[in-house]
Amino acid sequence: MSNEDIRKSIQEIYDKVDRLSKSREDHEILNLIDSKITAWEKKRATVILILFAIIGITSWTTLREKIANYFVSNVKGKINHEVMIKTASLSQDPAIAELKDQISNIESELKDLRDTLNVTETATSQSKVPAIPSDGFSFFGIRDSSGLWSERHFKIVGNGKRPPKPGDKLIAEGSVNVREGYITYTVAGWTNQPSKGILRKGDQVIVDEVREVVNGFWWIAFHK
Repeated sequence: MSNEDIRKSIQEIYDKVDRLSKSREDHEILNLIDSKITAWEKKRATVILILFAIIGITSWTTLREKIANYFVSNVKGKINHEVMIKTASLSQDPAIAELKDQISNIESELKDLRDTLNVTETATSQSKVPAIPSDGFSFFGIRDSSGLWSERHFKIVGNGKRPPKPGDKLIAEGSVNVREGYITYTVAGWTNQPSKGILRKGDQVIVDEVREVVNGFWWIAFHK
């Protein structure tokens, strides 16, 4: 074996030992890092449990229950209220209103058929008395928080831009649907009561009752 071969062999052995040493050091460093992270996680978990105990939460299950209860009692109600407000104007879209009128008419016809077949139900329905002896109900308009009307279908005789009140004399400013009752809001959304006629521009009515069905969204009950 030549001197050059011996030198190469020694160099290879040195390199292998060096790699082995570095690998061991890396392994020890990783172990040290892992142990430190584990220790920190344990400390953090202890701190979290202490905080939970202070505010009355004893487990993750309790925490989930509190979050669910908060959602049901607060967030869900707020979301529902916002949906109700955002869809109020849409509920008066002519095409949607007409479709809902047709559905209401079909439902009314089905009810009449059931009443014919059920004497008891007929007698009960005939005994009902309207809560308000008005000629009809109509959508008055939409008023924002600054007092401006973005939409209004009646003019209050002799009295500016305030909301209507019982006893007011109103003049229709265009064609307005006359309904059998106030619009209602359910899990299915806004629903108009069946139409019973139309007021034309210039028609005059007297207000019997006023209802703000949701913030800024005004309806009236009236007689002629």
